Amino acid sequence: MIQYLIASNAIRIVLPVGYLLLLETQPPAVANVEYSNSVLAPAQSPQTVGSLFLNSTNRDIGKDRNSRNADVCGARLLKLAGRVGPDIDKLARVFHKASRIKDKEFMQYVMAISFVESTFRKDVISPMNAHGLMQMTPIAVREAERFCKLPEIDSMDQMLDPYTNVKYGTCYLSYTLRQTDNNWDHSLIMYNGGKKQLDNYLSSRSMAAETVEYVKKVNRALTFCREEISNDI
Repeated sequence: MIQYLIASNAIRIVLPVGYLLLLETQPPAVANVEYSNSVLAPAQSPQTVGSLFLNSTNRDIGKDRNSRNADVCGARLLKLAGRVGPDIDKLARVFHKASRIKDKEFMQYVMAISFVESTFRKDVISPMNAHGLMQMTPIAVREAERFCKLPEIDSMDQMLDPYTNVKYGTCYLSYTLRQTDNNWDHSLIMYNGGKKQLDNYLSSRSMAAETVEYVKKVNRALTFCREEISNDI
């Protein structure tokens, strides 16, 4: 049973143990996917976007099965986001070149997170000062700098550069995984709401409604692209 609490002028949701495991539902139809940003451009044909993504990444990292799985996931989500054009070819390479970890599962989560956070738009800035593809905040950037020993950035505007954003964003994502013993649901809570939000969930099974929706959206995007992969390969 899900209980709703009012705390600090915000609705919080108390979740029973194991509830997050139920968030990974069946892949939704395209029309039912929820977006965190403004209305998207019409989706393009899978052949157009998919071929751009697969061809560019295969030139850089080869055609092994793990890479192809991550590529197909990215191609499907790019298509769902309506992202097409000359910059997409470059964007596909950026994700693989800049990512701190390049294995299949990690890259699929990176694609799903980027889809939910920005629908792959590099110039998005949120009211909370989150920037770019992976919506990096100043706190997340500082943690990435510390954890991966990355150079300190001079301005958050640097997070609007796709390579820099993915480099620091995947570093921060790997940090959240380390902090949560590789538990992806807990990592997503921390990525969205910070360590305090995760600690609150672990101690009381209480979580901000926004974070509940965030975890659901990422898992739905991930399930969607994995279902497409199973049908495609």
